[in-house]
Amino acid sequence: YFNSFDARKGVTIAIELARIMGFKLILAGEVSGHPEHIDTFNALKPIMDSMPNISYEIDVSNDRKMELMQNAKALLFPSAFHQPFAVVVLESLACGTPVITTNMGCMPELIKHGQTGYLCNGMDGLAKGINTLSSLSNEKCRIDAVKRFDRKIMTSEYIKLYEAILRGENW
Repeated sequence: YFNSFDARKGVTIAIELARIMGFKLILAGEVSGHPEHIDTFNALKPIMDSMPNISYEIDVSNDRKMELMQNAKALLFPSAFHQPFAVVVLESLACGTPVITTNMGCMPELIKHGQTGYLCNGMDGLAKGINTLSSLSNEKCRIDAVKRFDRKIMTSEYIKLYEAILRGENW
């Protein structure tokens, strides 16, 4: 899990899944400077400290984030709201790490279900995604991320979109 210690971002869902399923979970997220994140982290700290399969790191550097993602079996991203975009999901895919996430917000645009991760509904869906993780290819995640989200490709696609809008086409 790499995200803010924010209930809307699914941190409590990730912890509950680890409690029920017993898998090793590393929670890495932002806390500093956000009172609600500090409060959530402080409320969850005793729970996390009581679970031997959970560890956490707060306010990690970019280098550490990449190291965690490159060595992870998956990024668990159980967002509980309609997130408009999630850079951390693209970073995970760029590291060759599949993403298990909810079927909300921008996630269907970022994840190819069954190929680069799983789009899930509810706890049961997330658990199923975790249990079938071995069917996903790290190499395919990386290739797909480069193919769809490389900055040159995305810039070209944005220019095409802007040109279409200027021509009065629907987008």
